[in-house]
Amino acid sequence: MGAFPNSGENKKRDSYPAFRRLQKLPPWRVVLHHELSPSALDAIESLVDMTPLSRAAAAQCLADARLNGRANLLNTHLERAELYRHLLLQRDLNVTIEPDV
Repeated sequence: MGAFPNSGENKKRDSYPAFRRLQKLPPWRVVLHHELSPSALDAIESLVDMTPLSRAAAAQCLADARLNGRANLLNTHLERAELYRHLLLQRDLNVTIEPDV
């Protein structure tokens, strides 16, 4: 059995109540705001180390934040968004979370 869409593994995973609740949680945005404190390379390294973003995606988010004042890093559930905010604030990046409506 592999990870095919109709395999038994996916049916088992989908039947867990915790997994169904996780799918229903409202999404939150992790937003990077433009700030000049860390260098661009340090900011990109922090984003790559602390989030699932690739180096190219992190560089694009940083460029968007510098151009527009803010950039949407990723969407996730509240607890994970709070974790990303906490980790990135420790790296001197100005990050907030907001509901994704």
